[in-house]
Amino acid sequence: MRDFPEKWARIKTALAEGGADAFWLLHHASYLMRTSGALWLVDPVLDEAEHDLADGDLPNVLRDTQAVFITHLHADHYDPRFLSAIRGTGALVVLPSFLTEEQRRKAQESFGNVRFVEPGEEIAMKGLRAEPFVSLHKDMFQGVWHGLEEYGYRIVCGGRSFLFPGDVRSYDSAPPLPGADELFAHVWMGRRNALTVTRDDVERFCRYFAASGARRIWLAHLYDYGRDPADMWTEEHARLAQEGLRLRLPEAEIRVPDHGAMMLL
Repeated sequence: MRDFPEKWARIKTALAEGGADAFWLLHHASYLMRTSGALWLVDPVLDEAEHDLADGDLPNVLRDTQAVFITHLHADHYDPRFLSAIRGTGALVVLPSFLTEEQRRKAQESFGNVRFVEPGEEIAMKGLRAEPFVSLHKDMFQGVWHGLEEYGYRIVCGGRSFLFPGDVRSYDSAPPLPGADELFAHVWMGRRNALTVTRDDVERFCRYFAASGARRIWLAHLYDYGRDPADMWTEEHARLAQEGLRLRLPEAEIRVPDHGAMMLL
């Protein structure tokens, strides 16, 4: 996150003050959510320098966190250091059932309050209800499958539904999305394809996410530092997605969240 110290200070102040439903993008695909007074996270990640600054604050700043939902185990979505740092909050860490026995053992030792869930299983707590579903974080490139297992989550709080499909790849093969009010879609239009995206690539992306019928779609997964230009998704790709989604969902709001800024829901 650019200018992390300043943005982290603003996040701390906003959480301390409370207020309207909102979320903060902690990383390119990492969410801190506040809905109807409930605090929860999806795939929270910080880099090493950000951890060095924030870890001492995390148990207090996030002391009211109810749950953390993890979609898959790529390093930009699964940050054991973060989950260990907030162990003292007692937040429930929700992990997919496909973890190996060794991964489960380490999670239980490090994170404390852990639950391994199956697709379709309901996770219910005060004011918050969630259901995992099978997502498809796999794609074929040069005759080889890339990616790994992944669950998405549909989360209901305050009478609204929030959908986090994770890093979907093969849009024509992925299971249909559940309906939702707010959809968090990750921009991706082909492996090593960021500099050569075609209209068909954009159409596949938009057709898949528009089928959810969401009233608002947030486009994230931009500027993941460490990627080379052929795999870097940018505001230009998000603009193409916005245009295509607006044609399919003219009544929906299509937005790109700012890193570290409070985005009202």
